[in-house]
Amino acid sequence: MTDAATLTLTLDPELLESFVAEADAAMRPADDVLRDLVRDFVDRHRSARDAEIDGALREADNPEVKRVSHDEAVARLRQQRAGMNDRARRSVG
Repeated sequence: MTDAATLTLTLDPELLESFVAEADAAMRPADDVLRDLVRDFVDRHRSARDAEIDGALREADNPEVKRVSHDEAVARLRQQRAGMNDRARRSVG
């Protein structure tokens, strides 16, 4: 690896001990295991985000999906907020 960055990680001592023990049991250096975990995390979240974007694009292209105008969405949110504020005032009072 020509370029590398350092990540400082704070763990509970018990978790660190368990992690190192499991890495040792798997006969793998702990830093290799961490790199794999980080790669897996990035891959899973990137894939999930890409799938969500693809779904949103399909929905946006679907002429059968009911559209809500910006003004209508804002009005609904204001109405919900007012209702929540009313409920909060009644529960406190």
